[in-house]
Amino acid sequence: MPELIERPCEYAGCDALVLRQGAICTHCFEVRCDEHKGKEVHPCRSWGSFLEDLWEKLRGHQEAIYEEIRRLRPGHQCEIEIPQPGSAAEVLKSLSTHMIGGFNVNFVITFRDGVKWILRVRQDEGHRLPRSIRDASIRSEVTTLNLLKANGIAVAAAWLPSHLENWDSTSPEPPFDYFFTEFLEGRKWSMRRLEWNGPLIVDNHDLEDFIDAYAQQQIKLSEVNIPSKQIGCLTTTPDGEIVAGPIITRGAFMSPKPPYFFGPFSNLQDRYLTQIRAALQYAAVGAISVFEEPIDVYLWHLELEELVKTCKFLSEEPDTVFIKHDDDKADVYLFNEHDQVVGVLDWEWAFTTTKGEAFAAPEFFYDKHDYMRDLNEMTHEENLLIAAYEKHGRSDLAECVRNGRIFQRLSRIGRYTFNYWKDGFRKVFGEIPLPDFDPPKGREDDRWRLYMMQRYKDHEGLKAAMKRFGWTLARAEEEIPKGDERKKELEVRRAKMEEEEKEKMERWIKKQEEKAKLEAEKAGTNRSSD
Repeated sequence: MPELIERPCEYAGCDALVLRQGAICTHCFEVRCDEHKGKEVHPCRSWGSFLEDLWEKLRGHQEAIYEEIRRLRPGHQCEIEIPQPGSAAEVLKSLSTHMIGGFNVNFVITFRDGVKWILRVRQDEGHRLPRSIRDASIRSEVTTLNLLKANGIAVAAAWLPSHLENWDSTSPEPPFDYFFTEFLEGRKWSMRRLEWNGPLIVDNHDLEDFIDAYAQQQIKLSEVNIPSKQIGCLTTTPDGEIVAGPIITRGAFMSPKPPYFFGPFSNLQDRYLTQIRAALQYAAVGAISVFEEPIDVYLWHLELEELVKTCKFLSEEPDTVFIKHDDDKADVYLFNEHDQVVGVLDWEWAFTTTKGEAFAAPEFFYDKHDYMRDLNEMTHEENLLIAAYEKHGRSDLAECVRNGRIFQRLSRIGRYTFNYWKDGFRKVFGEIPLPDFDPPKGREDDRWRLYMMQRYKDHEGLKAAMKRFGWTLARAEEEIPKGDERKKELEVRRAKMEEEEKEKMERWIKKQEEKAKLEAEKAGTNRSSD
């Protein structure tokens, strides 16, 4: 789980505390500071060793797990599918659909009457988070799943382990964090883009069919009654009441110190400003967007902060809130043989928010080259989604798609990269009521940097960040001609990549045409033989 908290470097003799994205090695899960992350001092284990360790913990704790299951489903015998020791390489090679996800490891529980459950175990990367973070995350996911299930949404019912159900923070902890869910049957549809700016391609299906199924699922989600008017992650109180609590999410929308999370919020402006200020806290020490120029990360968030402050409609308090899936990708949807959505997975960071944000199009519908360059026009996929909502009589949701770009742009708070042109973020705010606000347009990152340093020259946080990262106004001026040369090189590389992408798409189209021709010829031969 990619929460940003301080962790001690695990190199022998090093007492440094590490606070940055990527602090934990993605291969062996050891924490390394900048000084000790190089290959010469960091011999990785394989990722499989983490799985082997987890399986060993599960085998040692399985009687307690079986006892939990008997409590939840009395009178039914079951078996948990735990891989055999030494099989991690095979499991990783197969990438079993039900076994390994991005942030969880799932184990199938099979009852003798044929019912299946999942034991859903959080991936802790070999370093367990503070208990308050872990418990809040699991309680929120289970609360969200069960509220959605009760309202007819195609999700798995879920059950807390007893120590969370009873709110007993003093009980002995199991050696891993888990809960139980139903097993959802269904298959995922494979999707891809053949070029940066090309349409989504759904293997063996039409894109329109997927988007129509997605729209119908979102329509059902819009009808769920949320017992709160606040923006946050759903949770339960000790007496069982469902409320909106703090936002529990990935990355920079938190604090490295207790109580870690922020919220709930009464309006989006408060939420976005809190999120920006949290990101600034991490940007000030180079903890986020670690492959970017750190001073640019800081300056970009200062600019966003000023823009959000000017946006009046973000300060409006909603009368009703809706649940938004915070990891909405094509692979979270399960379909049956009739091409209907029968399951939606991975609600770990879902939160309640305004209608406009909840029903803006998901990232995989719009995040492509034109959007990165700064264009905010509707994509092909978004226009199909608008048409689907209109077809089903939900012009209100179609309007959410048309007006959703501001929420999509602000979803990148804490995720700065220079690949996204800055103009696109400003345009969604419309007429900006700042008469002296006139930053450089287009791909002028070096001139933009100097402009923002001058604009925020009295900001104490910026002064400290410039000192930390070795920047002065004089250095910023010196970088401008160098940046012009880099920009020319980037344009040449971009043009080459676009040409390669175009050729790739042309080859794919030709292949599809040949395939269709062969199928037509085959069908004609079959008719002749009949």
